[in-house]
Amino acid sequence: MYSKKHIDAVKALIKRYESITQKEIKGAGQEVYGSKVVANKLTGFGGTDTCTLCRTALAADSSVVFCRNCIYAQGKQVVNACTLGEHYYTYGKITAAYTAKMLQSAFKARALYLRNLLKERGVK
Repeated sequence: MYSKKHIDAVKALIKRYESITQKEIKGAGQEVYGSKVVANKLTGFGGTDTCTLCRTALAADSSVVFCRNCIYAQGKQVVNACTLGEHYYTYGKITAAYTAKMLQSAFKARALYLRNLLKERGVK
């Protein structure tokens, strides 16, 4: 169901989320621009045009994001599934963080959540 490229992107994003330091967050301007802008700058978070997972869930031979090909959508064509329902908790933690420490913690929570999604979907 999920392409190897997409699964590789999920695993890389997990590692990226886990490796981000508070110093890196502060250096990206978190106090000035806010967490969502910094998260986007550091990981592509928050936009279908920048998200590494969205970019690997494209329709065949197209530049259109096909959300059902994404780990979050579970095979359903749900636009922005990563921001809805059970997925919103960790998404919301990233957007609501107002300190570097909170954002780092939110990234780690999202990484753990993605790890668990991979397990639930039977991906190794």
